[in-house]
Amino acid sequence: MHRLRHLRTLVFVRLTSVLLLTSYLLSVGTLMLASYSVVTGNRTLLNYSMGLFFLCLFSWLSYRICAPSTQCPLCMMPALLPRPCSRSAKARTFLKSYHLRVAIDVIIKRYFFCPYCGEPSKCEVRERPKIQEEAKPKSTQSSGPESW
Repeated sequence: MHRLRHLRTLVFVRLTSVLLLTSYLLSVGTLMLASYSVVTGNRTLLNYSMGLFFLCLFSWLSYRICAPSTQCPLCMMPALLPRPCSRSAKARTFLKSYHLRVAIDVIIKRYFFCPYCGEPSKCEVRERPKIQEEAKPKSTQSSGPESW
């Protein structure tokens, strides 16, 4: 299972997943509240639904700004951003959305399958090998004035 390269990518993957799910849930809630307020004729609820609409719009715009930074560690395609290229045969959907499935997997399972390459990626930063300082060999020849 692949791991993400940088902590920044991990933060953006989690943040973008939350923003995507928030925008979906707020859009459904806004539609339900607006339709209920129109049926009952309650102007106060209609004002609340307009506020929810603007919050949903802000969440969606934030998602679109953060989504290009959510790159798969293998294919380097943004896993949470729709692209016109072909998807993997292994890619699964949730409510006919590949990116909603990735967002749910990131939040619940802590790993996701990239919709473009189909490879699993764990939501943690990979460890980099520690570079050990090599011991410098001491030369047998001295370069000082004593060797003259």
